[in-house]
Amino acid sequence: MTTAIRSMATANPRRYITGPESYEFFLNHFDLTDAERKLYRRLLLAGPIRGRYLGVDDDEQICEMSADQQSTRFQKHALALAARSASDALVVANLPPADVGGLVVNTCTGYLCPGLSSYLAQALALDPSVKTMDLMGMGCGAAIPNIWSGAGLLALSDGNGGGKPIVCVSVEVCSATIFMGTDPGLIVSNCLFGDGAAAVVLDQASKHGGGLARLVDFESGMFPEHRE
Repeated sequence: MTTAIRSMATANPRRYITGPESYEFFLNHFDLTDAERKLYRRLLLAGPIRGRYLGVDDDEQICEMSADQQSTRFQKHALALAARSASDALVVANLPPADVGGLVVNTCTGYLCPGLSSYLAQALALDPSVKTMDLMGMGCGAAIPNIWSGAGLLALSDGNGGGKPIVCVSVEVCSATIFMGTDPGLIVSNCLFGDGAAAVVLDQASKHGGGLARLVDFESGMFPEHRE
């Protein structure tokens, strides 16, 4: 069986903030050292970062850095973004939610137990028998093992006579992980990463003429020496 991407969709929050706006916010809301100001200025004013989307109800929420506050904001905006991208992907695929056989969700910017997949399955009105999977802690590249897992679920369901399509969703609310400090890596992280979600519907290529793209193979490597 050859797996194909049947459809895809993305979603971002409404709030878009430019680099200069971000710099002014950090400058006006936090007590920065000269070194911090210099690096924020270099990244947000003179660097290539033009702006990013933020999952906030108002900009002041960026200053709320307790674990409970950030977790609450993550759950609200991650679910909204994931649901919108997945719903749009289902519409493009002309696929009723009841016909979805599996749901794979990856994120590393918030932790929920039960996972975000359980909330998303409910929001999308998926069948209670849908197979769900949450991938955590895999960082920027997690969308690839997500799709690999989705392809595996599709192959497994096909072998059992089901073969229902699989929805894969990657969602991050990086603005819910902002912490202030003098470490340059932390400053770069605060400047670089935005919020958004992307979803694909995986299905058997033979059903839809190959879809948007066929998944030929997956390959990976483990290089612990480069972990940092």
